[in-house]
Amino acid sequence: MSLIDEQTAAYFILYRHLGLRLSPVRAASVHRSTLQAVSRIARRINDNGPIARLPRDIFCSVFALYIDLRDLVRATGVCHVWRDALMHDPSVWTVLSNYQVVCPQGVLTRLLSLSSTLPLHLELEATEANWPEVCESLEVNLQRCLSLAVTFNTHIASVRLTAALCGHSAPILRTFKLFDAFSWFNSPWYRPWDAPRDGVLFAGDAPHLELVKIHTDLTNVRPSSALRAVKRLRCANASSWEDLSNASGSVVRILDLFPSVEILGLEVRADSRVDSSQELINLPPLLTDVVVDISSTEVSAGDVIRRFKDPDLPSLRGKLSGACTPEQCLSHMRDMLAGTAPSALELDSRGPNLAVFAYWDPGDGRFDRGSYQVSPKILQDLLPSEVFANVTWLGIAEDLFGHDDVQIPTMPAVTRLCVGLLYCPAYRTYGAQSIFLLPPEKIFSFPLLKTLAICAASTMVLPSGGYITWLTPDLISRFIRSHLLYDAPSVGRLILEGARLVQSCVQEVAALLALVDDFDWEPAWVEKSDRVDYVLDWR
Repeated sequence: MSLIDEQTAAYFILYRHLGLRLSPVRAASVHRSTLQAVSRIARRINDNGPIARLPRDIFCSVFALYIDLRDLVRATGVCHVWRDALMHDPSVWTVLSNYQVVCPQGVLTRLLSLSSTLPLHLELEATEANWPEVCESLEVNLQRCLSLAVTFNTHIASVRLTAALCGHSAPILRTFKLFDAFSWFNSPWYRPWDAPRDGVLFAGDAPHLELVKIHTDLTNVRPSSALRAVKRLRCANASSWEDLSNASGSVVRILDLFPSVEILGLEVRADSRVDSSQELINLPPLLTDVVVDISSTEVSAGDVIRRFKDPDLPSLRGKLSGACTPEQCLSHMRDMLAGTAPSALELDSRGPNLAVFAYWDPGDGRFDRGSYQVSPKILQDLLPSEVFANVTWLGIAEDLFGHDDVQIPTMPAVTRLCVGLLYCPAYRTYGAQSIFLLPPEKIFSFPLLKTLAICAASTMVLPSGGYITWLTPDLISRFIRSHLLYDAPSVGRLILEGARLVQSCVQEVAALLALVDDFDWEPAWVEKSDRVDYVLDWR
């Protein structure tokens, strides 16, 4: 019930309680007067609210950046002020997605018209119910797309959608994603006999296209000048007859289509086969990073990497299937490390899995040859191996040991341990898994440990919610005394990076300082985006 309805109901209840009777005409007049009065009061309250005092451009920017399409449409019905602001600012409507959203006929066209002529970020899904409007929207608006994601979810749209993607230029397009798991794009099986067969994406004209994620039958993708300048690529081949062992197979086809790629993500499916005895593949001269996404326990990342003539790349990452056994995972890791011993290791919590990164250089210019997203059980067999015998820098997430299976054995070379704290809003959900609340039997042996760093994110990082992370001295003291095993009489140095120490109890602060030789505070860490991050998944 709205505020007006509540006020009106209360008004008539009061009349009935007082035993007053009104004629129908008088009742209608009173009702109108009440509605008008309540409406004026509500409008005055709304106009004096904090959000109403925001400058209109800032108000609209909040919706443009942080509110999804469904809620954005709902927001236009909150009040006349919101509706007037949102409906008359085209920038609010430049990010549109109909993915898994049922839009009535005409809604997508209407929303796109609200963006005027501004550059667009579009995510379009073609289904049996909406494909004509989706195709028309793409044909009309492709030339002003900065980023575009297209999903084929019906073969009925394949011909027209292919024509829309191949028949128009994309002069400002920078990011393109094509999800076509059933190989409908440019398929000869669905193409009319009189349709052109040599269509190329964006009519060969997309001079600023830099990032592509494509999942389709690569044999149906024609070489195009629009693809030759792409620098970052994630690729999955939807064809059932292509595999990595064929000399004219997936990898060769990918490198032919994208000769300037610098960062390459390869998805190796469960039915892929790799024959390392086949002819080696020449790498593009600019290639620096390879990510191999393994969804098969029969294929090793090393099997794929060995197909390349020059596997000495700065970054090799493997995204491993949860079905891998510890032995297979260890084999993957050794392949990715290419026989080298990393000097740094970082373990992070990623939902049900763990992220494992192995670094050659723990400094600012570090690069990694590691695997990530593995089962906690696999970690038990990874860490005792000789691969990590020389690790001197170990980073772990605060909630890493919420997984009951996670144990860290003795790591004899570690001299610096870094604990990355949770974002403040996450403590409500994951706080009970904090490393500072572990039971006494959890012991970590680092004989050469010299530095303990406890790191928090900057308040400027969005997931932090703007909150400072505080720790009490007794929590840190308990962790050092009860859970760390080291040879020196005390920890050489304790560093708080961004985390704040509660100093209200002088005795607790003194007890903590007695356990360390030196104490320092450093600025909070800011998680910097990595160019490789964008090819790790399909988002």
